[in-house]
Amino acid sequence: RSQRTGAEWLRLYLRGPHDPESAADEWGKVAEAEEQLLRQAPQQTRETIVTGVWRQRVTWLRKLGRRDEAVAAMMKLASREQQSSRTLTELIQWLVAEQAYSMVDEVAKRFADRIEQDPLLLYTLADARDAQGNEALARETAERALKLNEGDQRQHWIVGDALQQRGQRKWAEGEYNLVIGQGEPGAPITLISQFRLAELMHDRGDDLAAAGVLEAAVKGMEANVKQGREEANLGRDVTAVASRLYFFHACHLDSKGDDAGHVERLEQALAQDPLDADVLIALYRLASATPEQKERTREGIRNAVEEFRRQIQRHPEDSTPYNQLAWLVSNTEGDQKEALESSLKSLELVRTSEESRVNEAGYLDTLAHCYYAQGDFERAVQTQSKAVELDPHSGLMNKQLALFREALAKSKQDQQ
Repeated sequence: RSQRTGAEWLRLYLRGPHDPESAADEWGKVAEAEEQLLRQAPQQTRETIVTGVWRQRVTWLRKLGRRDEAVAAMMKLASREQQSSRTLTELIQWLVAEQAYSMVDEVAKRFADRIEQDPLLLYTLADARDAQGNEALARETAERALKLNEGDQRQHWIVGDALQQRGQRKWAEGEYNLVIGQGEPGAPITLISQFRLAELMHDRGDDLAAAGVLEAAVKGMEANVKQGREEANLGRDVTAVASRLYFFHACHLDSKGDDAGHVERLEQALAQDPLDADVLIALYRLASATPEQKERTREGIRNAVEEFRRQIQRHPEDSTPYNQLAWLVSNTEGDQKEALESSLKSLELVRTSEESRVNEAGYLDTLAHCYYAQGDFERAVQTQSKAVELDPHSGLMNKQLALFREALAKSKQDQQ
């Protein structure tokens, strides 16, 4: 029964799901009133509160499909948020999803000054041009974004990181390439860009290019070691990165049907890092492996699992060895119950560590493989779907989700 403004807003917020039409209109009235209060008595409210209530109106208008009103409200909101690109980004992305390309053009013209000064907004507009089917204009727009912050290597890395987090991976690669091109070989910012770029290339299947990027990274890391600058290697071991380099080469040769070259590169990778789970998994799955090779790989898997167990004992709060053990066993052989328990433990740890939160999608991917290995296709699909939801642009995760769904469909068909 409280008449306080905060209580009234809470009641309106709770009413929304039950009466969305009314909520959308009421939030409009609240936003107008709060905006007027800011003009007349600025000590009684704040700009952030005004934008917050406008955002509530936008939310309900979009859910109701009242597009013209939603666009008008988002335009108003974007005009208020001079120091933020959030609403403009959302508006352009939403209009693209709605295929309202004429409105995209209108937004681009109205906010041209702000868009041309913000690389993330320019990249969002480049995506919109791509969606319109205008690849030439998309490239031109992305080139303008790449030219901003010229000479500021750190800023370009920040933009690349933001693009990668948003799933705009194609443009992120351009920013990372620029950082690498401008950077000193072996410098931390160069190395982290090389690591990121190589994994992006691997994810989309360009393994030869990924290997080339890591080859340059390894040379820089080796130079750091020779000069006594190991700290510049960001805690990465040269042999582990070299193993990844050989693994990418192996993936490339496998795609070309070069079985001998594929096996040779995998063995080179394992010689560099006997704990590289992806390499052991690839060797385990070799159809052409001799009995001796198979037994050697099984021994390597057992040794790696034992080492991961030792790491867990030494550092029980570190999520990495739990995930590594689960990933290796679920994709090869061993104690599948232990793999599932380790995977669940890695997720428990990663969810309580804000620093590692970015790893959650990958850890869910591992958990899905654990369920798949046990024949629980229902949970495998559910878990992999969550992983893809967190990282929707990962080609590898989407590919696995399709495989798990296929297995689930087949199992249901077999039961009929």
